[in-house]
This record gives sequence, C-alpha cells and structure tokens, in this order.
Amino acid sequence: RRGAAFLQKFQARAGWWSPDGKWFAFESNRICNDISGNTYAIFIQDAAGARPAIQVSDCTWNVQHPKWFPPGNNGKTLLIAVVQAGPMEPFRIASFDVSRLLGSR
Repeated sequence: RRGAAFLQKFQARAGWWSPDGKWFAFESNRICNDISGNTYAIFIQDAAGARPAIQVSDCTWNVQHPKWFPPGNNGKTLLIAVVQAGPMEPFRIASFDVSRLLGSR
C-alpha cells in the first residue's frame, strides 16, 4: 500500500551565507499568499538556527536572490536583492540595511 504523496507547499531557496558565517539569507514564499512559487520575500536566519528566521522584505515586491554586500568581514549591513513590482515589470536592484536586525540577536 502506498502512502499519501508529499506536497511541498512552500519553498526556501537561493541561500547565501554572510561573510562572517553567522547569518544565512534566503528567499521564501512561506508567508506569501501566492504559493505558486511566483512571489517571494527575503529572510535572514542565524547560523545556529535556534530562532525563527527574520523577514526582511514584503511579499508584494517579489524580492529574490539576496547577497551580502560589501563582501568581506564587514559585509553585515546590506543585503542586495532583485525586486519585481509586478509580473510584467522589469527586475530592479534593491538594498536592505539589516544592521538593526543583526544587532538585535
């Protein structure tokens, strides 16, 4: 007898470690109403994974592919990501200052 098929409802992908190895940034549709995989938000997670991930962006902007900037050990303040305001809109570059979020952990 076969069991029920696994249905993956949400995704977490395009992860990137911070230069100091203490944080992991990724995109996910976990809190977005559109679970088709077309709308994403950016999250950061401490390396230990002991606490819930912190949401950095809103789903309405479909933010994807986070990268820490500038590279090097001081690259703790900005995440650079692509943003798409709507399905037919071009992708743009955005930066997010996450210094306050990192300092609170």
